[in-house]
Amino acid sequence: MSIEIVQTVDYDTVVLPLAIRKFKNSSNLLGEVSTNNTQLNDLEEAIFEVRDEFWLDTAVGVQLDAIGQIKNVDRNGLSDEDYRSQIKEQIGIRVSGTPEDIIAISTTLYGGSYNNYIPAYPYEPASYYLYTDSNITNKLLEKFSPSGVLGMKAVPIYDAGTGSKKIVDALGRVILTVPRFARSTIHDEQSNELVNEGLSFITAFHEL
Repeated sequence: MSIEIVQTVDYDTVVLPLAIRKFKNSSNLLGEVSTNNTQLNDLEEAIFEVRDEFWLDTAVGVQLDAIGQIKNVDRNGLSDEDYRSQIKEQIGIRVSGTPEDIIAISTTLYGGSYNNYIPAYPYEPASYYLYTDSNITNKLLEKFSPSGVLGMKAVPIYDAGTGSKKIVDALGRVILTVPRFARSTIHDEQSNELVNEGLSFITAFHEL
């Protein structure tokens, strides 16, 4: 799960309402606090400017070059967007490819708000599905996964008529996931639907 850091643009609106009743009408005290808040506003604005200029998703030009140098990735004439993608790929390649690594990459580098790692065995040995809304692709999963392990992105498909949701892979195959506490539901008449969206999956298979 990704956490968004939100800038406080006006500390007066946050701090002054916290004054205890005894000092709520003290213009001298509240004025002094407000002066300090102005300095905090300026400091926070400067911090967020630096963060945005050197944040991988927003950095451009020489700031992006600086990130590339830290990660030992040469620009080689690439545009900012292509260079940014190259840096992200290099960061991902340097991890061990564990489920935790794959989820972290999808979340932090490709903007996933939900990322479920679903083992596909025994139906497809040495493979897994990544159920996510991130911008990660199957080609990138291939780079980030351990040698010999196949990673496949899965996305939700909604039926406008019934309001139901299914999870499908890149080939349009429906995936059924079964949680640890409900393995018997694999034979339920609604078995073509998602059983559970938690993280405690024991198996997965697809319906052609």
